[in-house]
Amino acid sequence: MFIDIREKLFNINLLIALALVASTFTQLRFPGVPVGFSDVLFLLYIGYSFLAILYTYNSGYSYSTLQPTRATLLPVVIFFLVFVFLMVAGTLFSEITQVSTGLSPYHNLFAFFYLAILFLFIFIRGDIDVGLTARYTTLILALSVSITVVISLFTRDFIGVDFYYLWTDRLMLLTRSPNHLADFIAPLPFLLLYFLFKTKTKTKTKTFQGLIVVLVVLVLLAGVMSQSKATLLAWAIAILFLLFKLISSSAYTRYIMGFFTILLLLILIFFIFQNEFSSLLFHGTKNILDSASNTDLPTVVKINRGIVYDIHIRVGLIYNAIELANLSPIFGYGAGASTGITEPFLGREAHNNIADILMISGYFGLLTYLLVMFFVVIQIVNSKKDLLLAAFIVIIIVSLFHFQLRQPLFWFYLIFILHESTPATIENNLVQIYK
Repeated sequence: MFIDIREKLFNINLLIALALVASTFTQLRFPGVPVGFSDVLFLLYIGYSFLAILYTYNSGYSYSTLQPTRATLLPVVIFFLVFVFLMVAGTLFSEITQVSTGLSPYHNLFAFFYLAILFLFIFIRGDIDVGLTARYTTLILALSVSITVVISLFTRDFIGVDFYYLWTDRLMLLTRSPNHLADFIAPLPFLLLYFLFKTKTKTKTKTFQGLIVVLVVLVLLAGVMSQSKATLLAWAIAILFLLFKLISSSAYTRYIMGFFTILLLLILIFFIFQNEFSSLLFHGTKNILDSASNTDLPTVVKINRGIVYDIHIRVGLIYNAIELANLSPIFGYGAGASTGITEPFLGREAHNNIADILMISGYFGLLTYLLVMFFVVIQIVNSKKDLLLAAFIVIIIVSLFHFQLRQPLFWFYLIFILHESTPATIENNLVQIYK
């Protein structure tokens, strides 16, 4: 009876999808507390799951019908169990040795415990349809981004929400920064196209196809307007990968690949020297005439200083995170932000998933993370689903420039991709483990 009431009151898949979409609305938080609508929905699910477990503990109710959900979540759950253990041990080690635990260690402890509990309940219950939840999440998030990006073309703020970052023209919509927006939507275009092509022909009406195309265009527009270099780079590489796969069987592959290689080099050169090309465009003639009269060669092209400075900062953060991890290779230095640009222990995050995991949980934590990523990529390659591989490429590249481990959507993107790329035969074999 309890299960029937649950199915009538709300749909678990839609609840999780709404919670994931709401997790991107970081500007819409309750005043004075770091809690938003997403947390309310997730806590509602956790509370419901706890009561359901108590109710069905001695009733003989079986969860075997949705065991594939557990099989899909298993790698992520294992990572979180190892990661949280090492993080706590590293934090205690830092406290005992009176070494700085970094900035705001309790924030990370709370965030990762929260995620670990959420995934454990989803794993234990096994009551979500991962494929259906993925479709709900992808479509609802794309719709919300598309609607808000259209509104942002006419106004900088709406009902008290700033759509642009401070005084700049960088789009952030309902998030707190342009980079957050880019993180959330980075794999979205490829997942939308994947679900479009996977939809059965009978239900794939022209209206539906047109809607997906419009959503993809508007999501891409939002990413471009966010001006996130990491996301634009990831999209460029993913698109080039898809183009390579598309033309690899052509009789003219050699010529087409040569053309696209030259085009890619020209695009990269333009982005690196874009300021200098603009200067050359408007002032180049004058410089050349002046140089002709002075017989001195003008220096009209210089490497973009902003990119060089950004690389310098990121390399410093990563290098010092590695140096810090080498001081405590087993457990790391715990939950706090401990690296810095010039030296360790300056209260900074590395803004790189690999370096941050290494700093927080040591080499064992990093090994667990890399094994999960390796498992996911093997599944995708074996499935031969290029759009899923493109989405995964985008996720990995962006995670090398931003710290995404606290974002529930980051992990659910991986779960969605893993579910869609797992062959039915392997999934059935994994299910047998729990029976």
